Amino acid sequence: MTPTVAYLSEGRLHIKEPEKPVREIPSHFAQTLKERLQQIHQRNEWKNQGRGAQFAGRAMGSPDLNLPAAMISSITSASTPGEVIYALRTDEIGGVFRIKTTGVEEHRLRHSQKMFIHYLCRHPATHKIACSVDNSDGTSSLAVMEPDASHLHELTEGDSLDIAPSWVPGTENDLIFQSAGLGRDREGLIIGLGPFAIEKLTGDTGEIETLLQDPKTDFLLPRLDGAGRLLYIRRPYKPPGQTSFWHSVWDAVMIPFRLLGALFAFLNAFSYLFSGKPLTRAGGPKSQNNELRQMRIWGHLVHAKATLDTHKQSGDETPDLVPRDWELCREEDGAETVLARGVLYYDLGPENSLVYTNGSGVFHLTADGKKNTLCKGRGIEQISILPG
Repeated sequence: MTPTVAYLSEGRLHIKEPEKPVREIPSHFAQTLKERLQQIHQRNEWKNQGRGAQFAGRAMGSPDLNLPAAMISSITSASTPGEVIYALRTDEIGGVFRIKTTGVEEHRLRHSQKMFIHYLCRHPATHKIACSVDNSDGTSSLAVMEPDASHLHELTEGDSLDIAPSWVPGTENDLIFQSAGLGRDREGLIIGLGPFAIEKLTGDTGEIETLLQDPKTDFLLPRLDGAGRLLYIRRPYKPPGQTSFWHSVWDAVMIPFRLLGALFAFLNAFSYLFSGKPLTRAGGPKSQNNELRQMRIWGHLVHAKATLDTHKQSGDETPDLVPRDWELCREEDGAETVLARGVLYYDLGPENSLVYTNGSGVFHLTADGKKNTLCKGRGIEQISILPG
């Protein structure tokens, strides 16, 4: 049976129902908040006026790079069919909302300053919501909320990223999640992130048990299916600052071009400061903000535009936006099976139904291993199976 799927694409919510076209579900709260932030930005824009400000900002090629934005950062299914729960964030505000897939009804469940919630996961029986909460010191903790997003209770602490929780089937309080330690310098600034391991939290006792770890591997987005089998995304761990040989060669080749670009930007700013005229034509180059350029996934910067441009020539309409060695795996009795490659995110539904995305398409993986394309998308970040 083909499932109904919700997915996030560039911070916007979409629904794909069987045998129906994809629909975007606009968030009234997100749009209202975005307009309010843009109005505040425009009222303060006078600070960027004048030649001195333009020399420091606009003339150096940085217009509109820091415009305020309000975007959906996480989704999960609601207890009622036809509804989605989502987390919304800006640089200053975070919130949790419930919206009908018809788009005609939306409710604010939680709204707070400087509290950013991610990786929502609803319990199928109790309907409690597990999530990750970003802390001001750069760490992330696991937390649980009531079905209406009230009474947020943090469960973990420490100098680590504890994210992507999932409920253990057959229990009310147990969770599995991914965790990585943070590395800091003498001043306490974060300088690195260790490999992600899979941990299990027993809710009644608070005991944490490591289920899977490897110093050379990141294990991401753990899930347990109804048969107790562990699923996860596996990718090679890259220590901070490590680059491949070919990346080093490419950087060396690009040095003279980057120097020329920096020199032109300086001369352009210099000309504007003293003559009021830039070296480029009036209006500057056309905006390319509508292009999908890059995505940051699980801490890795993915150059999506370069990948898409490469695959356009081959006619591939749903190219992998992450490397092929990002593998969706299932472990059973100590044996590992690779289910799919080039996987960015996935979700498990009733009767172990499985959907995943490679960033540009959503796919249904059947019990016999066949892959069916549900839809194509642009910069798909998260997916969630919705109840029928």
